[in-house]
Amino acid sequence: MNSTATRPCADTAPNLSSTLAAPLSAAEVRECLRPFGESRMLPRAAYVDDDVLAWERKHLFSGGWVCVGRADAVPSAGSQTAVRVGDRGVLLTRDAQGQVHAFENICRHRGHELLACGASVNRPTVLCPYHAWSYGLDGGLRHARAITEIANAKREELSLIPVSSAEWGGWIFINQSGDAKPFADTI
Repeated sequence: MNSTATRPCADTAPNLSSTLAAPLSAAEVRECLRPFGESRMLPRAAYVDDDVLAWERKHLFSGGWVCVGRADAVPSAGSQTAVRVGDRGVLLTRDAQGQVHAFENICRHRGHELLACGASVNRPTVLCPYHAWSYGLDGGLRHARAITEIANAKREELSLIPVSSAEWGGWIFINQSGDAKPFADTI
């Protein structure tokens, strides 16, 4: 088992559920789109302002297909790695058939992070370090200690939350919102 310790995927990012207005004015953006020699750089706020970062996380990382890395990050059956995309963690796995899967990097029991962001392991199941719930590499719930104590719990409804994913040209792409055009239409 290969494991590396890194910072958690969870973040204290601003709440992105509210509608965010564009943080830069149209005039500021137009200045950087002028022809070569007449154009200007984006204003300082584009690089350091929290509102710009929140807007980018919502509109660039959450709304379309995003490349999250090379497919060799999950090279063989049992491979698992956690990556941070925008303000959320995504768990990538590769099953015995060679298929890459992507999931929200949280256990369905108590919302605990399944694997630290940047960490990689190779094992036949996804294992929550909190209460040891385990999932198949396809996200299906395999073992849930004390599940009978949870009112109305249905094993089939407690699988990991899938994230749309595609493997193309040795790269892995995900769509966290699930509402982007099909990957084949995008690429």
